[in-house]
Amino acid sequence: MAERLSLYDYLAFVIPGATLLFVAVYGYNGWPRGSPGAAATIGLIAGSFVVGYVNAALGNWIEPLLLGARPGGRADPLWGTLGASSHYDDGQKSDYRKRLRDRYGTTTDRAGYSLAYTELQQRNLDGPLQLMNQHIGFARGMATACAGALLIDAGLAATSGTHLSLALWAPVLALSTAAFVARYRRFWRRFGDNVLRGVAAIRQSDEMSTRADQ
Repeated sequence: MAERLSLYDYLAFVIPGATLLFVAVYGYNGWPRGSPGAAATIGLIAGSFVVGYVNAALGNWIEPLLLGARPGGRADPLWGTLGASSHYDDGQKSDYRKRLRDRYGTTTDRAGYSLAYTELQQRNLDGPLQLMNQHIGFARGMATACAGALLIDAGLAATSGTHLSLALWAPVLALSTAAFVARYRRFWRRFGDNVLRGVAAIRQSDEMSTRADQ
């Protein structure tokens, strides 16, 4: 597991934060005259990171809502696979559930899934999962930021007025929110699918090694 934030991780904070700052500042003050200096640019990047970090906290809270559940709880890790909106048929679900029970001795799908993910991490087989997790975080952050930016621009339009035309920006931000939610769901489903397939592949590899040793 990576111990430090990668450049992608930093951008996953900066870009959503910059989206919110752009709508809030430019919507209220209008386009600035001239270009910002080096110090102002560094300040904007730092401010975007901080705002993006707060936005990420909000995104974590509303994350279950992106999967059709009530916000404030824990997002269902089995959504799209063994849980709601599954793309597996009944036979595939039964097969994966049996594999989890047989391998880990668990009584619930969620417990088996958690142990499966842990095993992939301990075996250093979670590289693709780390990449997908980064995509999940970015899509969640952008969905939250676009929705928040829409609320900010609508609030400005209803009070002091906005320099970002609501007729133009409302559809752009609404469609962007929907697109990032769809992207988030896609990677969430792929993540769960890769966990289940990864453990199935480990089991097959272990069985082949056992037969080869006999």
